[in-house]
Amino acid sequence: LIQTSRAGAPAALNAAGMAMAKMNPIFAEAQRSVAAHKKCASALAALRDDPRFREELLKCANCVLLVYKREPAVERLMQFLVSFVQAEGANSSEGAEEDGLLHFFLDYLVRHHECKDKAVRFRATQMIGLIMDGLPEDAELSDELLDEMQTAMLSRCQDKIPLVRLHAAHALHRLQVPTEENDLATEMLIRLMSSDTSADVRLTALKTIGLSRSTLPPTLERARDIKPEIRKAAYGVIGSRLDPKWLSIKQRVSLLRDGLRDRDEAVRQACGEMLRAHWLRKADGKAVAVLVTLAAEQHADVAELAATELLRDNAELPAGLAGLAPWREEAPLLKLEEALLLRVKYEGLANGKANARAQLDACLPDVPTFVGRLRAHAGEPSVLRELLRLVRSLDLAEEAGRRMLSAHAAELLGSVEITARPDGGALVSEAMQLLRATSDSELSFVRTVTELISELHDPLKADDAAAATAAAEDPEDAAEDAAEDLAEALARVGELKSQLASCVALEDFDAAKMVKSDLREVEKHVRAMEEKSAQSLPSAEANVHALSALRVTEALLACTSADARTPEVAGLCAAVILPALQNEAEQVRALAVSCLGLSCALAKGSARRFWPLLVQVAARDAGPVKAAALRSLADLACVHSPAQLCSVDGGEGAMEGGDEALCECVRALCRATSRDGGAQEPKAQAAGAQGLCKLLLLGRVPESLKCVAMASALCALFEAPGKERNATAEEQSAAESLGGMRQFVQLFVGASQGPEQRRLLACALVPLARATTAAPRRTAWAEVDVERVAQFVSFCVADKEPELLALELARELASRPDATYAPALAKALVGLA
Repeated sequence: LIQTSRAGAPAALNAAGMAMAKMNPIFAEAQRSVAAHKKCASALAALRDDPRFREELLKCANCVLLVYKREPAVERLMQFLVSFVQAEGANSSEGAEEDGLLHFFLDYLVRHHECKDKAVRFRATQMIGLIMDGLPEDAELSDELLDEMQTAMLSRCQDKIPLVRLHAAHALHRLQVPTEENDLATEMLIRLMSSDTSADVRLTALKTIGLSRSTLPPTLERARDIKPEIRKAAYGVIGSRLDPKWLSIKQRVSLLRDGLRDRDEAVRQACGEMLRAHWLRKADGKAVAVLVTLAAEQHADVAELAATELLRDNAELPAGLAGLAPWREEAPLLKLEEALLLRVKYEGLANGKANARAQLDACLPDVPTFVGRLRAHAGEPSVLRELLRLVRSLDLAEEAGRRMLSAHAAELLGSVEITARPDGGALVSEAMQLLRATSDSELSFVRTVTELISELHDPLKADDAAAATAAAEDPEDAAEDAAEDLAEALARVGELKSQLASCVALEDFDAAKMVKSDLREVEKHVRAMEEKSAQSLPSAEANVHALSALRVTEALLACTSADARTPEVAGLCAAVILPALQNEAEQVRALAVSCLGLSCALAKGSARRFWPLLVQVAARDAGPVKAAALRSLADLACVHSPAQLCSVDGGEGAMEGGDEALCECVRALCRATSRDGGAQEPKAQAAGAQGLCKLLLLGRVPESLKCVAMASALCALFEAPGKERNATAEEQSAAESLGGMRQFVQLFVGASQGPEQRRLLACALVPLARATTAAPRRTAWAEVDVERVAQFVSFCVADKEPELLALELARELASRPDATYAPALAKALVGLA
C-alpha cells in the first residue's frame, strides 16, 4: 500500500524525501505482519526528532484514510498507527500537551471527519475511537480537543453510512458522562441504541453506553430487540455491569420471563448465564435469596423458570433442603422459595436416568410423613400448592398411601376456607389433580367431586362451614360489626399514644414501658382485623358458597374427558352454573361463564344450546365476565366445527348458520381487542387478542375477516397498555399476556402455509394504518405507533417475500401520499431489500 502510493516520487531526494525514505520501509513492514509492529514502532520512534517527521507521518496515515474496504494490510497498518500514537501519548512528557503527538494526530483526524469521501469519514472515526479506547484512565487531553471530538462524533453518529455511525458510537465511550442530566453524548448513544436501523450500530451503542438511572430503561429494552445477537448482548451487559438490586421486581421478572422463554437458544443461554454466574454470585450463592427477589408468589411462572435454571446441571440443593431434612417432624415450615426448589429438583430427578431415580428415592419421605407436612402447611396456600405438585414424584403404588392422599385431597376440596380464598383457584386445581391421580377410576373420581360440589353449594348440608359462611349469609351486619370493632381499636390506639406521650413528658419511664407494650398489642390486633376485613370482603360480596362450588366445578370440568361426562356432571350446569350467571357478584358470574364454556366444550349439544347466551354475555357484560365469555367463545370455535355451533340441525342451513356464528365470534373478539367501545377493559382486550391468535393459527377465521382479525391483533400487541407510567395491576397483567403475541406472530408466519400467512400479515398493515387516523381517541387504534408496527411486520415478512409488503405499501403511498401515517410506511418501504 505504501509502496504503490509513493511510486511517482521524484528520484532526487530532498529533506522530505530523505525522511520518507526512512519511514517508507517501516510502514511497508508494519502492513505485512503484526508480529513486526513492536520493532517497527521502535524504528519509527527513533525518527521523531526529524523536523519533517509529523508531516511525513500524516502522509502515511492518509494512505489508510483513503481505503474504505477492510483489507488485512490496511487493518494492520491502522492498528500500527493507533498503537504508536497511543504509546507516544502515554510515554512522552509532552503527550498531554497541545503540541504533543497524541493531541496533534487526534486534531488532524477531527478536522477530516466531514470529508465527502465516506472512506475518510469511516477511517478517521474508527481511529479516533480506537485511540480513545486504548488510552489509560488517567490520560489527559485539553478541554478544547475533547469538545471538538465530541462535536465531531455527535455529527458522525448521524452519518448516512452505518459503519461510520458504528465507530462514532464507539468513540463516544470515553466522552460520555451518563450520570449527568442532558449529557449530549449519552443522549446520542441512547438514540442509537434504541432506534438506529442498523443492528450493528445498536449493538455497539449497547456495549458502549454507561449505566446510570437515565440509561437503565433503554438498556433493558434491548432485551426485547428484534435481533437475537442484540438480545444476547443485552443480557451479557446487564449481568456483568449491573447489580440486580438496582432493578425493580418488575424489571427482574420481565428480564427473566423474556430471556428464559426466548425463541433463540443463544439468548436463553445468555439469560441463564446472567442468572447463575452473576445474580447467584451476588446473592452469596443462595438460590433461595435469588428467588425471593422475584416475588415468587406473584410471579410463579418466572420463579419456576429461574429455579429450573439455578438447579441446572445437577446443582445441589441448600443444606437445609438436602436429603430427608425438610421432612423431619422438628424441621421448620418451608418457605415458598424452598418448596419451589424442592419440587423442581425432585421433578428433575424423576425425569432423569436410573441413578437419578435412586437419588430421588433417598430424598422422598413416606406417605404418612408427607401428609403430615401437608397438614402443617395448611395455613400457607402457596407452599401447600407446591407440595401438592410434588406428589407427582412420589411412589403411589401402595394402596394405603393412595387412600390417605385421596382423603386429604378431598378434605382440601371440601373446605370452604381454602376454596373461597382469593388465591384459591390454583390450589383447588392442584388438589383436583391429586384426587384424580389417587382415585380408583375416573368415574369414581367424578362422583366424589360432584358430591363435594353439592355440599359446598348448599350450606345447609355443610355443618362445619356454618362459621365460615356466617358473614356471607348476612354481609351487611357482619361488615358493620367489623367496622365498629375496628373503630374502637383505632380509638384505643390513639388513647395509648396520648398516655405514652404524657408518661415520657413526666419522665415516668416504667409506666411508659407498660403503655408501650399495650400499644404494640393493640396495633397488632388492628393489623389482624384489617387483614381479616380485606380477606373477607371479596368472599362476602361473591357469595362464598357459590364461589367455592364454582371453583371446584371449574377444576373438575378442566380435567374431565368427554367420556366421563356422567349425569352428575351434566346436572352441574343446571344446579350450579346457570343460577350463578344471575349472581350480583362479578367474580361469581365470571367463574360461572368459564364453567359454562368448559361444559360446552365437553358436549356438542351444550355448545349449540348455550352459544347465543355466551355471545350475549360478551356483548352486554363487562370486566372479567366479558373476558371469560370471550375466552369461552374462542375455545368453542376452536373445538367444535361451525355447523355444531348453529341451532339448526343438519343441511345447508346449519353450515350457513355456523359460518354466521363464527363471524359473530370473530367480530366480538375484534371489538374487544381494539376497544371499539372506548372502555378501558384490559382483561377483555387480552382475552380478545388471544382468542384471535388461536383462531388465526388454526385457520378458523372466515376469509372475509382474516385481514381485520390480524390488524386487530397487531393493534393490541403494539398498544401496550401496561407500559403506561400509572398502569394498574390489572393492566400490567394484561400487558404481560399481550407480550406473548410476538411469539404467536413468529409461529404464525413460520407455519406450514408460510406464504399465505405472510401475505395476510402484509395486507393487515395498511388497514391498521388507516384505522389509526379515523379512530376515536379512547380506542386502541388511536394509541398505536404505526412505525413500530411497520418495522415489526417488515422483520417478519421481508426475509422471505419482501415484494408482498412492498406492493401493499407502494399502492397505499400512491393513493394517499398526504396521510399522517405515510412517513412511517415510506420508511418501511425504503428499509425493504
